[in-house]
Amino acid sequence: MLLTNFFLVPTHMNKDAQNQFKASVIIPVFNGQDCIANAIESILEQSVPDVEIIVVNDGSTDDTGAVCQKYVEKKQIVYQEQENLGRSRARNAGLKVARGEYIAFLDADDEVLPGSLSRRMEVLDKHPEASVVFSNFIVIDSLGRPPFLWISPKALSLLKSAAVKKKPPVYVLGPGYLKAALTEINLLPSTITFMARRETFDAAGVFDPSYPNAQDLHLWLRMAERFQFAFIDEALSKNYWDLHRPAEQRITSLSCRVRLFSEYKKGSAHDLAPELNLLIGKAHFDLGILLFQNRRFIPGISHMIKTLGYSYIYGRTFRWAPPLIFHGNPQPLISDVRRACQVAQNLLKR
Repeated sequence: MLLTNFFLVPTHMNKDAQNQFKASVIIPVFNGQDCIANAIESILEQSVPDVEIIVVNDGSTDDTGAVCQKYVEKKQIVYQEQENLGRSRARNAGLKVARGEYIAFLDADDEVLPGSLSRRMEVLDKHPEASVVFSNFIVIDSLGRPPFLWISPKALSLLKSAAVKKKPPVYVLGPGYLKAALTEINLLPSTITFMARRETFDAAGVFDPSYPNAQDLHLWLRMAERFQFAFIDEALSKNYWDLHRPAEQRITSLSCRVRLFSEYKKGSAHDLAPELNLLIGKAHFDLGILLFQNRRFIPGISHMIKTLGYSYIYGRTFRWAPPLIFHGNPQPLISDVRRACQVAQNLLKR
C-alpha cells in the first residue's frame, strides 16, 4: 500500500443492521434551507425503492432543520443533527448509521438525475470485481455559461485507455487508472456520482476531518490503491458550481491540494512522480496567483517560488539551476522564472 501513513480509522458502521437496504445515500448539509429539498426529492424520485436517505445537519443556523422535519414525519429520511464540525465528520456520522449494501453520497446543493442510483447499483451487481463505480456529471456554474460535462472528451480518452473491460458505456478500470487519474485529476470520482460497496470503507477508512477541503480526493486515492473502479460514461448527476465562493474558501481548498499531493508523493511509487510534480506545481502556482489577487504578496511570492521546484511546465527544480547556467542552456529555467515574475507584475498593476 502506498498511503500507509494516511488517515485510517474503523468506520463503526452498523454491523447488526447492515444490508437492510440496497443502498444508503448520505447527504451532509449546512445552511441548505433553499436546496436540501431538491436534493432529497431527486433521490425519492429514483426508480429504486430500496434506498435509505440519511441527512446529517452539520450545525445549520437557518431553517434547514424545519425543511428536513417534513420528510422525517413522512418517514422518508433518517435525520441527524450535530454541531458544526464540517462535511467530513458529517459524512462519517452518516456512515456510522448506514444500513445499505452500497454507499453513495450527495451534496445538499446538487441533485441526482433519473436512473442514477439504479444505473450505478446495476454495474456493481454485474461486476463483482469492481468495488467502486462513478460516472460523468453535468455542471451548471454560477457564471451563467451553458451546462457542460465535468469530464472532457480528452480526459475520457485517457480514462478508457486504462480499462481492462470495455462494454460501453461501462468501463472496468485496471492498474493504469491511478496514473491516469493523477494526469487528469477530474478522473477521480466526484462525491455526487460515487458509489461503493460498504466494505471498502472498512479497508480504506473514512473521510479525514483534518482536511477542510479535498477530503474526498484523499479517500478516493486510498481506495484506488486497494480496489478496482468502474466508470459509466453517462451523466448521472447534476452539480451546481458556485464560482463566487469567498477567497478564503478557495485559498483553503488549494492549500489542501498542496498538502494532499505533497503527502501522497512521499509514499507513492516512483513512476507516479511526474504526475504528482505537475499537480503540486500547479496547486502552488494557482495558490500564488490567488494570494496575489488578494494582496497577500509575501505568501504569494513564496508559492510562486515553490512552483519552480515541481514540474517541467511550471518550473525546474532549483538543484538543476547551476548546471543549466554554467554547463548548459539556461533558457528553460529563465523562461519559467520570467513567467512567474510576469504574472506577479501584472497582478501588482491592477
